[in-house]
Amino acid sequence: MEESAPTTESSPSILTDGPQSIGQPDPTASILDGSLPLQESNPLAFDPGALPDELRYEPSLQNFDSVDKLAKSYIHARKMIGADPDGMIQLPKDGDEDSWNQFYNKIGRPESPDQYDFELGDGEQAEDVADFKNVAHQLGLTNDQAGAILGIYNQLAESEIAQEDEEFDQMNVEYLQEIQQEWGDDFNKNAELARRGFNSFASEGAVEVLRETGLANHPEILKTFARIGQAFSEDNVLPGTRGAIGAMSPVHAEETISSKMADPEFKKAYLDGTHPNHAQAVQEMTRLHNALS
Repeated sequence: MEESAPTTESSPSILTDGPQSIGQPDPTASILDGSLPLQESNPLAFDPGALPDELRYEPSLQNFDSVDKLAKSYIHARKMIGADPDGMIQLPKDGDEDSWNQFYNKIGRPESPDQYDFELGDGEQAEDVADFKNVAHQLGLTNDQAGAILGIYNQLAESEIAQEDEEFDQMNVEYLQEIQQEWGDDFNKNAELARRGFNSFASEGAVEVLRETGLANHPEILKTFARIGQAFSEDNVLPGTRGAIGAMSPVHAEETISSKMADPEFKKAYLDGTHPNHAQAVQEMTRLHNALS
């Protein structure tokens, strides 16, 4: 007589009833006779091992066992980033020149240096900034970035030039004040001697050189040429002049006339025909008035 496993109407069967959701397995149930139901598979289960080789061993995916957890993590990361990950640009690694060039192009660098287009400074030509464009392109600068840097440079250069001009003018003022103080009442006379001495011996471009360097009014330069002029007496003629230095300039002659007339003794001799020095005074004043013309 053959024995069979006892069954009841309430006994579940995998073969006849399909998979059942169960809790604690029945120790008397058997898979073979269908009394032990199989567990239902989780449709949201996530297995990194089922992914392609390039993703299968990604460390950040090993902590997920369900698709819903993976989705929640993605949404959270996107909110934290604040932008669409697909629109983000990854920074290249150092030394990867091709990747860096692609990166620079994506953020707005012109394709070539000559495609930079920005406002030039006063008097600045396109060829003046050709080297700057090359450097800007190598550094991956956008057109706005390169233009901003060039604008700042031009502002600094203009400010420096203006400051140099101001210092140059102030230097000339100080030179003149120094020589005026040193020469005092003889300033006009010595200035005329210096002018005549310089014009007689200096080359045609010497004046321009002295002006450009700020030495035209330097006290030592003026005193040097004044001594040259003084070295010639009133009976000597400076090379290149039409007459004797004693003939004076109109300015010097006018000052001398004023000085003579301010002298009571000379004035008396000049105006008094009976004065013993009258003829000498008249001769002197005649010479001075001739110099005025």
